Amino acid sequence: MIALFILFVVLASPPAGAWPQKPSSELKIVDVLFEDYNGDLSPHWQMRAGEEVSLSFRVEGFGRLLLESQDGPRQERVNLHYQIELGDPLGVLVTPQGQGAVETTLGPEDAEWRPKINWSARVPFSAPGGNYRVRIRLSDRIANRESVKEVSFGVRAEPVPDSNHLQVVQLEYSSSEAGP
Repeated sequence: MIALFILFVVLASPPAGAWPQKPSSELKIVDVLFEDYNGDLSPHWQMRAGEEVSLSFRVEGFGRLLLESQDGPRQERVNLHYQIELGDPLGVLVTPQGQGAVETTLGPEDAEWRPKINWSARVPFSAPGGNYRVRIRLSDRIANRESVKEVSFGVRAEPVPDSNHLQVVQLEYSSSEAGP
């Protein structure tokens, strides 16, 4: 009789995939690294105005939704969305806000998987010098959590004089196509 009761309770309980799996730690943006011209990675970056800034980051502590499967291997769904803003030293947006998503299905071999997100933007030639701010906002749609991270980098630039008319400044000649 007790065995039948236990069997009834087990059969009547909802399937394991009915609820999202809560992550074991908080949602974090980690390993934010800038990429230099040789492909080397560093947490610090300095560049000249007119060049491109490239960075990558990883995500930890995200939720996984267990998908129901009767005969196949265990699969989990991941649903992350991010927004990236690049601001100049005065806080003015340099480029339009970048956004994207990581929506994928993971298998048993992906237990240690952490998404890596790459982003880049060009800083205009006319941009002022100073410390620029990259703000990353991450949203986990399964665990219903958010995380924000800010990093900064330096931009070297020549000051552009104010003028009330069109003028040419700092005209330079080059001895080769790629040279100074």
